[in-house]
Amino acid sequence: MITNKEKNLAEGTFVSLRLSELKSKIYDGDFNLKRLQEINQYLFQDLPKLGKEYVEFYKPGIFRQEVAKGVIWTKSRKMPGIKYTSNIVYSNMDKQIINETEKYLKDNIDINKMKRMQTKTFVKKMTEIYSKLDYLHPFRDGNSRTIREFTRELASRAGFEMNWEKSNLNQEKRNELYIARDIAVNQIAHEKMQIPEGKYDIEMYMKPFKNCKKLEEILSENIEKIKVKKQKIVMSFSDKDKSNNRNMGR
Repeated sequence: MITNKEKNLAEGTFVSLRLSELKSKIYDGDFNLKRLQEINQYLFQDLPKLGKEYVEFYKPGIFRQEVAKGVIWTKSRKMPGIKYTSNIVYSNMDKQIINETEKYLKDNIDINKMKRMQTKTFVKKMTEIYSKLDYLHPFRDGNSRTIREFTRELASRAGFEMNWEKSNLNQEKRNELYIARDIAVNQIAHEKMQIPEGKYDIEMYMKPFKNCKKLEEILSENIEKIKVKKQKIVMSFSDKDKSNNRNMGR
């Protein structure tokens, strides 16, 4: 079994390289779950090549298995410097939620419409998209990096810059993002939860973080409209003279 240290070292070496490669390219295709799979596959493609244990752990581009019915899939996150553990309820990854998420992306991602959005409206839409993809949590590993790249590409196509690096400046900033994401996911999970005890548990999970920054607030700090520079055409006197002479000769 590979250790966390070995896993982190391998990911730091290969995934970082693949991520920089994606950032250097321009993606002009559709933004759907297939694209999400393509990103995950691209980022983690090198790790199964490292040996049998890596093959067993990493499944690049492949959705995780559906959770058994009646099971609430909860993960716990401990953060340095934070007193409370963040517990998050993700989707059971059944066909219904997969189809629902795919339909949402199809109905809500309109590049031309997004290009005309004011920054505040765009931030709100991106917060919603990120939250729904994070709640789906479709992969066994690398969901955060995959969704960040997906939203960065989408923002770029729409004429915005999504600067995730601002949330990675220090541990405090990273904790802010973790907590904000977890709250956004738990809010969706709470809406979908049909078991009263499950609803109560999610409410308790969110309670310690009720005064923390929300995801929309963080994205508003990370997103800005790309300014298009207008080029001025300046004609010299000689150019004007040549133009006038041509017109006079007609």
